[in-house]
Amino acid sequence: MNTPPITAIRLSLRELAQLFNSLDPSPFVERDLDADAEEYITSWAREVPPGRELELAITLAEPAADTGVEKAVRRYFSTRAAIKRLEFGQLMRRGRLSLGVGLLFLVLCLLLGSSSPNPVRLGERHHPRRTHHRRLGGDVAALGDLSLRLVAAF
Repeated sequence: MNTPPITAIRLSLRELAQLFNSLDPSPFVERDLDADAEEYITSWAREVPPGRELELAITLAEPAADTGVEKAVRRYFSTRAAIKRLEFGQLMRRGRLSLGVGLLFLVLCLLLGSSSPNPVRLGERHHPRRTHHRRLGGDVAALGDLSLRLVAAF
């Protein structure tokens, strides 16, 4: 069985405290990573080709006892991944709702357009009310903006 190649992200620190947010009062294992350290790790991780495993190699200027750094880093990134999955789910729900409102509005416009006494047919070259339909198109665009504002209110 082939094991995927491992890509190491190397991080050199003076002390272990540089890895974590100094303003976070949580216990060591539950602390958030420092914003700069997180950005460094995630930017390198984005450049790694898919299918490769990642390894975080931390080099300290002063040796330190094992204080659960691996557990803390794993917990931090698994929590961030769970939060991102929830945010993506919310974004998809909002997108589906927006799509539904847009399709409903389109069907309504098509039904109203086809029931008018002089419906616009596709492919007509000269229509006596062409300027009126251009204005109507602007009104429809304004109503489309209104539907987006209604969706944003939910």
